[in-house]
Amino acid sequence: MQLSSGRTRRRQAKSASSRYGWKASSDAWRWPNWTKLNSNKDGSMALDLEEQEQLDELKEWWTKHGNLVMGIVSVFLIAVGGWKIYHVWSANQSTKALVLFERAMQASAAHDTGSVKALTGKIMDDYGRTGYALPAAWLAAKTNFDARAGDAEGHARTPGNAPTQGTPAAK
Repeated sequence: MQLSSGRTRRRQAKSASSRYGWKASSDAWRWPNWTKLNSNKDGSMALDLEEQEQLDELKEWWTKHGNLVMGIVSVFLIAVGGWKIYHVWSANQSTKALVLFERAMQASAAHDTGSVKALTGKIMDDYGRTGYALPAAWLAAKTNFDARAGDAEGHARTPGNAPTQGTPAAK
């Protein structure tokens, strides 16, 4: 068994790379260029008659229907993009409504009726399509009810609020 020299191996690798389109060296390797395996001397692909007919049919079909296909693809991409943008916008609106609703809940816990009315009104006006509009309306109604119930209790206990003579309660 005779060992070949490095020079012979490089020559063999060089001939393989020229035949198959890949570079056979230790520092750089790339995928084979398969088009060189089946190409003519002028660089064009060698196609048989059936493949050429199929390619001509495809070109004719693309010439006839290419604009329609591109239009459908464009409409589809615009629709998908619009759908995604709508979901991002909707999530952004819900986040803003959540922040306002949390502030309204804190104001309700602090019995700040004016702030609750302002915040819930802003939620219902600006963010009416979010899921926070209905709970904001309920919170506003509860706050108004509690405020009126507190006013009724406060009037009954305050000594200077006795009914005057012209009222039915005074008779």
